[in-house]
Amino acid sequence: RRKKRTTQAVKSSDLLTFDEEKDIAEDIRRFRSVTRARDNLSEWMSREINRVAGGNQHGEPSEYQLASSCSLSVDQLHEVMARGQEARTRLIKGNVGLVTMIAKRYHSMLNGGIGPSSGGGAGGTDATLKLDDLIQEGYMGIMEAAERFDPTKGFRFSTYATHWIRQRILRAIAESSRMIRLPVYVQTMIRNMHKKNKELELEIGRRPSMPELAHEMGVPLDKIHLYQHLTKNVLSLELPVDRHSNTEDKRTLGDRVACTEMATPDEDFMSQALRGEVHNMLDALGHNERLVLTHRFGLDDGRPKSLRETAEGMGVSRDVVRTVEAKALNQLRQPRMNYRLKDYVGGQEAFAVEPDYGEPHHGGMHHGGVHHGGMHH
Repeated sequence: RRKKRTTQAVKSSDLLTFDEEKDIAEDIRRFRSVTRARDNLSEWMSREINRVAGGNQHGEPSEYQLASSCSLSVDQLHEVMARGQEARTRLIKGNVGLVTMIAKRYHSMLNGGIGPSSGGGAGGTDATLKLDDLIQEGYMGIMEAAERFDPTKGFRFSTYATHWIRQRILRAIAESSRMIRLPVYVQTMIRNMHKKNKELELEIGRRPSMPELAHEMGVPLDKIHLYQHLTKNVLSLELPVDRHSNTEDKRTLGDRVACTEMATPDEDFMSQALRGEVHNMLDALGHNERLVLTHRFGLDDGRPKSLRETAEGMGVSRDVVRTVEAKALNQLRQPRMNYRLKDYVGGQEAFAVEPDYGEPHHGGMHHGGVHHGGMHH
């Protein structure tokens, strides 16, 4: 059945004869030689212009200069460029069926979780490439094959191009089909590992252990464990719980695994922003005032210090610490200072703090009872 579908896919396109493939390959080769000559000449001209005039200018050769460097006339240059572009178009059209067939095969493997990047079901979940993307990569493989194709070897272009189409598609899958990209050699090792795992399972009638798999592959056991770990899925918390039903259930994985013991990203962002605003306000104070408030409210290490600890740490008396703290808090109560915190702590209550000169300010500043890190706001 697969062979029949393959034949129909290839026949549906405008197939090329062997002689046509030879002519097209020659036109593309001449076209690529001209474009390479243009790039080399442009690079040389840019280097010479910048050496003489300085700066960073780009040199572009004229048609006459390019034709002379290729030992062609201007008319011959135009003909080579036109025939090369036409040959590329004919080559793609003539192999649409081949590219589509190979792309569909890998696309179905990805969606079924058995594709080149699968790790026991990981392929279908992480797959982000669509069929059109794989077909486009296949066309890029055709162009690379056309530049390397040697018709004198005697085989058809489709036979040679199949390798390059597959290689280009496999590379695209390796780079884009997983949310966390793995190197190509790791993807290859994972494919070989799962292939060997299936072979051993058929041979011994059970799922092989990790040491057995490592022995058969000749790979250290720790490497097998590493590759096994890399095949795990990476799921988005915004993924719907039931993706395959038409119900109105909008719940996501994040709704099922939500943790109330930790701050949400929004709360964590607000806490960090509030800390930044507090430190910006402290920067407007004098050095001693800023140092006293930092120690007293634990803004540096999250551990508020008592009046005595602050005085001993600064080498001054407790009366000095008390006076400096009161002065600093009075400054922070001013509207020109605390207006930034009203969005966080609500209205006119920002920095409504009464100094406590006895025990340390456990938890820091009290503002409205909302706790952020080492400070109560």
